[in-house]
Amino acid sequence: MRRRSDILAREFAADIRPLMPLARRAYGQQKQGTATREASDLVNALLLEYDQAGGNVTQLAEELEGEITLAGIRRRLRVARAGTLLGQVSSGRSFRGDRNPVKIEEAVARIKEVAGTLEYGKRIREAYDSGLALSAIAEGLGVSYFSAWSSMTTNGREAADHAAAAAS
Repeated sequence: MRRRSDILAREFAADIRPLMPLARRAYGQQKQGTATREASDLVNALLLEYDQAGGNVTQLAEELEGEITLAGIRRRLRVARAGTLLGQVSSGRSFRGDRNPVKIEEAVARIKEVAGTLEYGKRIREAYDSGLALSAIAEGLGVSYFSAWSSMTTNGREAADHAAAAAS
């Protein structure tokens, strides 16, 4: 008697096996659109589909008999789950905040008015909280990102504490 998982493993192995000779050669950074990269991405997509269908990866590795190891299947599943297949690779860099030069200049001018005071960090915090990119603010001030962050987190908190104490 055949179990559903055996049948599923055989079906997916039949789809994956012919792709493995090409997919196996897709390692390192390669341009999108090459035959090896496309085969590798297709194998990853099939493995993800198999996993989502409730397939047992150990059974699939046994069914593929040395075409790919269990560790290789698991690695490819991690890649597929991360969404780095079929051209979905991100640049790895994302930017937070608005980099509009006019808004940055206005914020930097407001911050420079109070340089050397506790208000300095508070104004950096206000500009950052309004959605401006901290790296762009720091660049406009001529300081490092870390220096702006440090001023914002330390002096901004101290200024708020002093304002709260003065109000009471």
